[in-house]
Amino acid sequence: MFLKYDFPEEYDIEIIDDGNIGGLEDSKILIVDLTEKTSYISFRRNRKSDPIVNISIQSIGEIKSFFQTKGNFKKKEVPAIEFHFEQSLMGEDMQKIVKFYIDKELVNIFTDHLDYLKEAEVNSIYRKQIRSYLNPSLCPECFTNKHRTLTMLCENCDLKIHGNTILHHKSAEYHGGHRAYPSGGTFRKYEHGQLFLNEKSIIFIKNERKEEKRIDIIIPFTSIALGNYGISEEQTGEVLGGGGIGVPVEDTNIMIGGLFKFEGKENRLAIPYIDEYGVMQKPVFGIPSFGGKEIRKWSHELYVRVLETKRKTSAIFSKSGTTRIDSNSSDQHKSKEDLQRILKLRLAKGEITKDEYIDLIKLIE
Repeated sequence: MFLKYDFPEEYDIEIIDDGNIGGLEDSKILIVDLTEKTSYISFRRNRKSDPIVNISIQSIGEIKSFFQTKGNFKKKEVPAIEFHFEQSLMGEDMQKIVKFYIDKELVNIFTDHLDYLKEAEVNSIYRKQIRSYLNPSLCPECFTNKHRTLTMLCENCDLKIHGNTILHHKSAEYHGGHRAYPSGGTFRKYEHGQLFLNEKSIIFIKNERKEEKRIDIIIPFTSIALGNYGISEEQTGEVLGGGGIGVPVEDTNIMIGGLFKFEGKENRLAIPYIDEYGVMQKPVFGIPSFGGKEIRKWSHELYVRVLETKRKTSAIFSKSGTTRIDSNSSDQHKSKEDLQRILKLRLAKGEITKDEYIDLIKLIE
């Protein structure tokens, strides 16, 4: 039992077996991308480079350490790590095995680290420790069950991070679009929850006792990509009920009946945004109302606030770096080309879809 989260953020490595993952042999560093919900292992060339591959803790299976002979002339036994995981490529899950050298002083620390993160997926005590590590500025009340809001923060911290609530709907719908949260179940194709439009963010929460059933999608205004933002009209069909009547035929009553099905159209609001991992998410929400009046109200209010946020952010950057931007326009152009090249590489590796690639290119431009 660990008393607190106390592990390195990164490990120097040398790849032995890249598991047939393109580019992985160039990895020199392994970074643990830690979040409150789930965490990722990212292989990189250096700390500032983009991830060559991200592996979620949930997808990692067996982990073991071993000794590998290294060197051609002066051979020696060097500690190494092997772990098994699933990688999704083009919609297909594939079993992968990656092996790499690691400093002998860090072997046990690394295996304990991964075991801890895997346990944290189901252990609330470990999740609180991670939360405390990630949010040192949060007050002690945020780590108790007293006076906590639905965002799992105390009222003061919630107000500081998200601002005052502008609009609130207690029975909103989530129609999927976020990779971490599938929608629907046996009886419907969407999830019910509460939708909050705040001064700094829009939040959807399905509050459940069981952590695996809980949904909390928190979207800061600064992360919203307006390119594909907007309302779409969807054709719907829903069974409302059924019934029947008895019809006498000779000496027998025959029941005749059926189901009543309602068909119509619904307005839904798509809010594409880039999450903390740089991944494009496209959650879609609905608010039941006559003629789609309510969802249009939300869409307009959110759009205005996002534009205002982006305008203020742009003004701050322009004011603080006008001279630098003018004098280094060629550097800016080079940086833009580098980002486009990285996105093309991620698309080729299957890490992002073509639609995500197009959305991210629009965001860069």
